Amino acid sequence: MTRTDRIRGAIWAVALAALAGAAVGCQTANPAPSNSPSGSATTAPVRPSATLASGVSGPWAGLALWPLPAGPAPSASLAVWHDGFVAIDESGPSPAAWYSSDGRDWKRSTSADAIFAAAAVEWLVAAPGGFVAVGMQAGPTPETSPTPFPAAGQPRWCGAGRLISRPCAVWFSPDGRSWRQVETAALLSGFAIEDVAAGPHGVVAIGFGTESIPGPAQIWFSAAGSNWRSIELPAAMRYAGLNFVAAGPNGFEAVGEPVLTDIGNQIRPGAWSSTDGIAWTPSELPYDQRRDSGNSLDKVFIGRDGMVALASPGYLASGPAEFQSSDGRSWQWRQPTDVTPLISDGTRMVGRTAGGASAGELEQSYDGIDWTPLPIAAGGPLPPTCAVLAIAATGVLVAGDSCPVRFLAGLA
Repeated sequence: MTRTDRIRGAIWAVALAALAGAAVGCQTANPAPSNSPSGSATTAPVRPSATLASGVSGPWAGLALWPLPAGPAPSASLAVWHDGFVAIDESGPSPAAWYSSDGRDWKRSTSADAIFAAAAVEWLVAAPGGFVAVGMQAGPTPETSPTPFPAAGQPRWCGAGRLISRPCAVWFSPDGRSWRQVETAALLSGFAIEDVAAGPHGVVAIGFGTESIPGPAQIWFSAAGSNWRSIELPAAMRYAGLNFVAAGPNGFEAVGEPVLTDIGNQIRPGAWSSTDGIAWTPSELPYDQRRDSGNSLDKVFIGRDGMVALASPGYLASGPAEFQSSDGRSWQWRQPTDVTPLISDGTRMVGRTAGGASAGELEQSYDGIDWTPLPIAAGGPLPPTCAVLAIAATGVLVAGDSCPVRFLAGLA
């Protein structure tokens, strides 16, 4: 459940109570739902280019399981690639940081044990200057201690205020082995973080103020990952609902909805692009004219030749479910494919097929439109408990509940 859903639910409860006694005689017929969204963004999707990105060996034709790690290995729920893998093991009372150059031989960063003691790491990203972890500082929550960790792919968030009593924290490592906590107490006080993304242009965190509900939207930026600052947002973006952010070779894309509340039937998909993580521009999106469908964009995945965003179904379960863009500035609604995107690294997207004989198979795409199967040599689809945690140029790292850390190497 995103922050938008939580706040929207509270607003709907109040609105329904207020309208219960005055609904008769004042109804206005909703316009008939359109078969396709309307809007000014009608650019045809860009097809994948035959030119390969620098450093990528070529399209993967399949995946081969590397042997299980020799010796101790993390029970990873977070991992990322940056000239090696860093993984966060959340199975113990405190997060543990691990490092591997190849996904097989793992070494625990024992010096980080004290740094992460009793903390809750919610995000791990590869920054230009190293690795960044974001989560909550040590300390109990009102609900339980330690904090329960969401399953892979589920929404994570942290913050201080009325909803959660523990402030957000940022940790940095230049090499995946040595870690330190970044001083962000004054910067993050009174705010919650909704998502974090990193790419070649820096690191962006999106969130909101917690002193009031709905609180103002907020974005923080770091060029390398070690020093952070708050970004002044355009007036029209300050009370947007920001749900998810992704990074790619050309900058960042944040998605959600332009106005967080449902006052005046304002719920509709929204997206914002930035080339540097500092200056943000609203993107053009078509949307269903029946605004009560209540769609907002929940996730966005960036590939080398385009990006795809997934929309929530809304309270009436209507409206478009998937949008596609070649540049992040103009989006088009399109019929969803039978592949659900799981992860992207700014070059590739990796997803799973949703049904049919190939259900559960991994596939890859450079634009979110055309997908190529990635059959696993000498094996079938990954078990449902195995999540794709990180993408490297030569393969993917998977792990999950009852699913040991494994590296799947791409076959030429």
